[in-house]
Amino acid sequence: MKKSLLSLLAALAFLPLVAGAATISGNVTTGGTTPVVGAKVVLIAAGVHVDSVMTDSVGHYTFDSTHVGATGAKQVQASKAGMGTVTNTVNITSATQAATSNFNLAAGGNLAGTVRKTSDSTVLAGAKVVLRRGNTSVDSAITNGSGQFTFNDQVPATNYSLVTSAATYFTTTTTVSITANASLSVTLYLALTVPATITGTVTNSSGGAPISGALVRLRRGSATSAVVDSVTTNGSGVYSFSGVAPGTPNAWVTASANGFFSITNNNLTVGNGATVTSNFSLVMPGRITGTAQGYPAPGILVNLANALIVLRRGSDTAAISDSTRTNSSGVYTFNNLTPGTPNYWVTINSNIGTATNANVAVTAGGTTTSNFSISATAIARLSKETGALSFSKVGNELYVKMSVSSSERTVTVFGMSGGIAYHTSVPVGASQISVPAVYAPENGYLFQVK
Repeated sequence: MKKSLLSLLAALAFLPLVAGAATISGNVTTGGTTPVVGAKVVLIAAGVHVDSVMTDSVGHYTFDSTHVGATGAKQVQASKAGMGTVTNTVNITSATQAATSNFNLAAGGNLAGTVRKTSDSTVLAGAKVVLRRGNTSVDSAITNGSGQFTFNDQVPATNYSLVTSAATYFTTTTTVSITANASLSVTLYLALTVPATITGTVTNSSGGAPISGALVRLRRGSATSAVVDSVTTNGSGVYSFSGVAPGTPNAWVTASANGFFSITNNNLTVGNGATVTSNFSLVMPGRITGTAQGYPAPGILVNLANALIVLRRGSDTAAISDSTRTNSSGVYTFNNLTPGTPNYWVTINSNIGTATNANVAVTAGGTTTSNFSISATAIARLSKETGALSFSKVGNELYVKMSVSSSERTVTVFGMSGGIAYHTSVPVGASQISVPAVYAPENGYLFQVK
């Protein structure tokens, strides 16, 4: 008797707790009335997965107080393959609330089809069919011996596509829609790929003579893609790529030969079984060369060594396309120049001045000579020179001989920059003086006698 009473009191003490606990329950249907058996229902609180249950034989589910927990907003999600996912928000406002959250899932749709050959409409077994929704692959199938495939219980939507492929056939993409409680049937056709040929002739742009032994490279997709094949031209300048896969990516073909600029023919469309002609007319580069000379002082012409030569194209204000320096003989050269217009502007910058040769034309395979002869900008023309001079070098001394004069004279030596390097007097009746041998005229110095 005492034991039964204690059990009853314990049960009575527990009843208020159960009666006051919140629950969430409901039904999952499709079409508004048909129960969905085996749907998955997930309870989420504050972003955390709390519990999940499966609907019973009448589409019903329940989350008891143990999992519903405290008051606040809860998310309940119901889903089943081919029917998508639906999320409801349930606000639990009291510890005694028995909340109801029902779901109506969209019924799935079915898609079936047959893959056939374009050539004769016979079925194509072993083709791969990928079902995509937007940019995501959701399912795939391989056609059976009758060329058939099936996708069942798919979520209804309008943004599906079927990507169909098979070895030696072109891949196709077909847009389809899947409707709830409906079955769609499609027929897909694949065209057999027939290898294509790319061929052409490589010639010299100057005169059109064929170029034998030119290297021709084939790329797909861009000029920087990997080389997929390469050949050389025959004695008639002809090349050919056979067995080229038709379709995209398009072809980029580059021809090159020694002594010529390379040329690339871009973005060639390669049709199924087509013969694509892609000819090349290679251009030989030109060159500009010349000698830079200058007058550091009147009457003295020297080769300008180590002078900076700058090359522009189009004008004297265009961007610098190349630069070089003269050698010890004053010679400079620009090689591998693109011939034709716009012409070139060549500028010299030296220690005695600057000059520009404008509108210098360059021809294919030709050499254009563009010389410079400039005077020192820092030296004015001498207003007076007296007599003829002769020079002889003995050791470190340079002897300067001149005519006899009844008046005192001065000898001034000018350097390359136009400044005075040395100055001395010539007494009355004298016909010779000596100066350091470093000032010899062959070193670019000018002597003035006044």
